[in-house]
Amino acid sequence: MFQALFLKNQQFRTIAVSRAFQAFGATLFTYAFLVYAAELPHAKLAVSVISLVLALPSMLQFFFGAIAGRVTQRIQWILTTRLIETAGYVVIAIVFATTTPGWLPLLIILPFLVLSDVISNVAGLVLQPLIKHLVVDEHLEAANGYMMAINNTLAMVGGVIGVSLLALVHHNFTIFALLNGGFFLLSWVNLFIGRRQLLVTDRQFSDLVKPADTHLRAMMVAGFAVVRQDAMMVYIISMAGLVNLLGNAAQGLLQLSVLANKQMWHGWLRDNLSVDRCWHRCRYRCWFVLIQWLFA
Repeated sequence: MFQALFLKNQQFRTIAVSRAFQAFGATLFTYAFLVYAAELPHAKLAVSVISLVLALPSMLQFFFGAIAGRVTQRIQWILTTRLIETAGYVVIAIVFATTTPGWLPLLIILPFLVLSDVISNVAGLVLQPLIKHLVVDEHLEAANGYMMAINNTLAMVGGVIGVSLLALVHHNFTIFALLNGGFFLLSWVNLFIGRRQLLVTDRQFSDLVKPADTHLRAMMVAGFAVVRQDAMMVYIISMAGLVNLLGNAAQGLLQLSVLANKQMWHGWLRDNLSVDRCWHRCRYRCWFVLIQWLFA
């Protein structure tokens, strides 16, 4: 199975490797940014603000799905957003280099991190139908599993590696932001090298599936109307939302607890990753059950 997907299917391999670099870059900076916030005055408030704001994208998956469904030139869209994210981290490095640590750089950088998280979520949804077109039906479940494993694994280990790299550069956030942008650049380079075949496949897929012409608001209203007609669907979506809410709350509380107890700092990454592991597993399990129900 691995040989059929990664060694023989060049287009899937290109997408998977590019996605891995992007997911790794998106995870690295989040934990380092929490370290930056922990060194500010009113650190508890800073960490609380970051945790709250960065939790918003995970609660808006439905909107991201509607946006992803309207993207026509998928590969070109992803190449463009990779460059935007790379340039964004260069700007972040400049902000760190030209400002003193405080709330101003935090409030400048935080919106970009939200944007980067949104782009990462939408990119995964944009690629999903293309992967289905690239992979034969008998390998599709394994392909989806590999892509999900990439996200979950990097979400668990990215924090450890990120803070370790931050220590290696002696908490120089300017250098770290440039290193982080390098991962997005690698993601772009990998996709750019293999873009020709992917662009052909993307055009073939676009000819088969036309994006919806319905207004986004009308789509959302129609979607909610369908959901309300099925009690089981309402229950599943409610439980998935509750898992997201509790997971985000637990993560924020843990970060505040660690800040209040400095003797825990040496193990805060291990504890943080334990919460992240449970959170990501529960969240993806709930959404997986929902998707199975929708397409049963």
